[in-house]
Amino acid sequence: MNRIGEALCAALREDTTTPLTLTPDDWRAVATLAIRQRVGPLLFSRKHLPFPDDVRAQLRARAEVSAKRVLMQQAAFRELAARVAPHGISLIALKGLHLATSVYPSPVLREMNDIDVMVRPEQVETVSDVVRALGYRPLGEIPVAIALKAMHHVPRFIKGQIGLEVHWRLAPAGTPPTVEPEALWSGARPLGLAPNAMTLAPEDLLVHICVHAAGLHHFEQGIRPLCDVLTMLSVWRDRLDWDGVVERARAWQCDRSVAIVLTLAQSRLGAPLPAEVLANMADARPSAAIVDLAFTQALSAGRFACHKASTSRVTHPAACRTDGDYLSERRNESNHAQIGCAETRCRSGSPTRMEPSDSRRSTAQSGTHSPRSTQRAGRVDPRALDQDPNCHQRKSAGQAGQ
Repeated sequence: MNRIGEALCAALREDTTTPLTLTPDDWRAVATLAIRQRVGPLLFSRKHLPFPDDVRAQLRARAEVSAKRVLMQQAAFRELAARVAPHGISLIALKGLHLATSVYPSPVLREMNDIDVMVRPEQVETVSDVVRALGYRPLGEIPVAIALKAMHHVPRFIKGQIGLEVHWRLAPAGTPPTVEPEALWSGARPLGLAPNAMTLAPEDLLVHICVHAAGLHHFEQGIRPLCDVLTMLSVWRDRLDWDGVVERARAWQCDRSVAIVLTLAQSRLGAPLPAEVLANMADARPSAAIVDLAFTQALSAGRFACHKASTSRVTHPAACRTDGDYLSERRNESNHAQIGCAETRCRSGSPTRMEPSDSRRSTAQSGTHSPRSTQRAGRVDPRALDQDPNCHQRKSAGQAGQ
């Protein structure tokens, strides 16, 4: 896997001058992995690569699927923006929609799962009502008052093949990134999709992408966030306030997540990261062993696994997990567990603060396993592992004994 993964990363690099010498079967394996990782259209955009004809056709088909989907998602966002505008509500487009619309050279290059929007906390109920009126249905029911205390978005809404999440924070209160919503709104910029459509400031987006990939999802979303960082750094090379990025990472208590994602984007994809950035984050930089472990974990991301994908022949895009399959599976994901957790916390009067960062640190220091760490067995948490220098040694010894 790592040989093909390294080849995929080499193909995605923007600074490569050395021709890739791969066999046709290697190219087929690279293309299959790219589609599984949802970076197929981005790979297809590297026109200088010597794809075999069947691989080029496969990647072109995937790009066409992405084009249709992103048009549907942008139309759905515009519809929502128009319906909430009379209420005086603005929407911040988060993650994929922001990246596809205003960062990547073409929206087709950035595949998206859901539409993620952020509104002010006091507007969540109104926006949720509008979303329902547009024909979306929630994957779970929870009173907004309870959600606001313990979550950072209401249960996901689904309408056909479109998924929509309404956020008011980037993470549950007390969980990195710990930034307060108003700080994000104060730096928001116009998006252009609608008069009331906004985006995060570039520095806020970069930190959010890093912590979302490493701190919140433990690289289970694959290498796509690394491609996001590569694209952001290439497009915003001279516009990013790097001192501001480092300050945010520290203030939002997510510097380890930011450091490991920046390190991976630079080392695997050649992202143009100024040398002084990681030097200024020396106390948060991960070890080489943890960087390798995170990369391996990203390559094996199970969420985007193909059904019966073959590396010996071209797998037609229809053989891969479709967006409909993906949304169907997410109907049975963690929303219900999260809802139950929120209700239990609120009814019992216990603190509603969810603290994966703190709990992981205490877990690493004590050697015990929390329920969440047990669920994510074998997945690297950059902050917890770096917090305890012996943790990786214990993990390696345990794997060697299996």
